[in-house]
Amino acid sequence: MRPTATMISAVGLLSICGCRTAENTRHLEGITAFKNDPRVVGRWISIDFVTNIDDFKPEFKSFKADLYLKEFVFQPNGKTHKPFWTWTKGRVYQSGDNTTARYIIKRIGGEDYLFLEWMSGDVTIRGMKPKYYVLRREKQTVARQVAPADASSGCDLALADFSKTDGPPDRACGRVS
Repeated sequence: MRPTATMISAVGLLSICGCRTAENTRHLEGITAFKNDPRVVGRWISIDFVTNIDDFKPEFKSFKADLYLKEFVFQPNGKTHKPFWTWTKGRVYQSGDNTTARYIIKRIGGEDYLFLEWMSGDVTIRGMKPKYYVLRREKQTVARQVAPADASSGCDLALADFSKTDGPPDRACGRVS
């Protein structure tokens, strides 16, 4: 008799091995309703990878190798810099793997850090506890929205960077009132 191969999904494997629990399968939940989180919107740069959130020390890098995830950009309305990732308050959904990771933002030493669960095969297949990417909010220049200038003004800036000027929006467009 010839042996046959059987493909087993991650959920099926967890059921067979008896290690399927609410904690290690909650990552299979999708995002059903969007909830805004204005604190997360922006570009976050990966700086470390830790086993537990409490292991993170800003002055010491735990993970010595190159980080796979270099950055994460949270855009308004649940969008991200990658088409297969979406977000809602506290969670990131990856459509390719059908996984949902939690994130938490902590303020440490005057800086915002985002801790993102990493849903590797150790988590989705083996049922292990997720580890965390640590990302720091990218520092940006201060920018404010200004009204579009009229065509005769010679200034077509829709977004002016006022950190480089010493005055009101008119000076950002080269006008002085």
